[in-house]
Amino acid sequence: MATAKTIEGTIMSNTTAALEVAVAAVIENMAKDGQPQTNRQRVYGERAFAQVLKLLAPRIRHFIRQYGLSAHWDDAEQCCAIGVHRAIQAYDSERAQFTTFVNWQLRGELQSLRFRVM
Repeated sequence: MATAKTIEGTIMSNTTAALEVAVAAVIENMAKDGQPQTNRQRVYGERAFAQVLKLLAPRIRHFIRQYGLSAHWDDAEQCCAIGVHRAIQAYDSERAQFTTFVNWQLRGELQSLRFRVM
């Protein structure tokens, strides 16, 4: 049985809550106002992004299989990483949870890849 956490009055699964924290860490460590990114920001941002990808790995594998791209696994994973990056850049926590937002981005990237390779 999955446990749930409450963040700002919203009940979330542990994975969803961890994703929100990791995404917030990535956003926090992005360069701001045209300033160059510090080495510390880069390292912490990359670690947080790796955590986001790790948490999304089961979902990414599911979508790759669902779109019939198992023969193009490496390309599909790369498209998904790009999709996650784009989703983080455009994410607004006021409008939706990250899991909802990233699903659409992943689907769009994989659909685009499927049209290019088939």
